[in-house]
Amino acid sequence: MSNGTILKYLQGKLPEEDRVDFERQLREDAALAEAVEREKEVQIAVDLIARYRKREQVAAIAEGLEEEAPKRMPLAKVAGSFLLQPMGRVAAGVLLLIVAGFVFLQQRYSDAAIMRSFGQRYELDLTDKGGGAQEETLKAAMENYKAGNYEQALEQFSGLPNTINEYWLVQLFIGNCELELKRYQSAADTFSRIVGESEFYEETARWYLALAQLGANRGDQARATLNAIAPGQFNYTKSQQMLSRIDSPFRHLPGI
Repeated sequence: MSNGTILKYLQGKLPEEDRVDFERQLREDAALAEAVEREKEVQIAVDLIARYRKREQVAAIAEGLEEEAPKRMPLAKVAGSFLLQPMGRVAAGVLLLIVAGFVFLQQRYSDAAIMRSFGQRYELDLTDKGGGAQEETLKAAMENYKAGNYEQALEQFSGLPNTINEYWLVQLFIGNCELELKRYQSAADTFSRIVGESEFYEETARWYLALAQLGANRGDQARATLNAIAPGQFNYTKSQQMLSRIDSPFRHLPGI
């Protein structure tokens, strides 16, 4: 897929039939998804550079107007007069765009923003047909989890004995409750234990471990965790997309 086609897609200029075909390929081709992500970043960079140049021009004009203003006129009045002029309105607009650009980057490239973009709640029915109080507790925990009552679900999951069937799956739900409650360090500890001790749930836990590490503002740890996800494993394509976001040059801008 050529860069020209990618750019047309991002600009909304692809014909409808081509757009549908492109988006189908985008879902299936991790390399294409990464290329689209890179092109988005390039376009953002080009846009920001243009805004900075405009801001410098406006600042130079503003400085010249201030020097020419009568000394007896208060600076606040000069500024107010400037904003009433067409160029003053342009300056204000450009400044707002620059601020909006930084807000956008913060919302897209910070650890927390990446976690929110790629986060997904674990969905799987967990039942125990053993009967008795244990089965009822597990059933109630799952109902609370599905309803978003994570505090109650966490308490109920944590109260189950380590002899329960699917013990490690219960731990996976505990980690997800902690993740939803923004207890990122506890969640990371839970998922790390699953990765180290459960061969069956290791792949799934590794993905959620990376999310918890991002939530705890540990991008370097999340990068190492995501790099351990191999092709064919749980959420491999998303892990590659997340890595490209983590390694974006925009992450080195102040405040991100």
